[in-house]
Amino acid sequence: TNCKKGSLLGYYTHKIRKAFKEMEPVLKQIQTKDVSY
Repeated sequence: TNCKKGSLLGYYTHKIRKAFKEMEPVLKQIQTKDVSY
C-alpha cells in the first residue's frame, strides 16, 4: 500500500541522515587534512 511505501521511505531517509551525521566529523577531518597539505 501507499502508506507502507511512505513509512519505508521515511525509515530509509532516517537511516541515511543518521549515517551522514556519523560521517560528518570524518569528512570534516579529511577536508582539513586536504587543506593542511
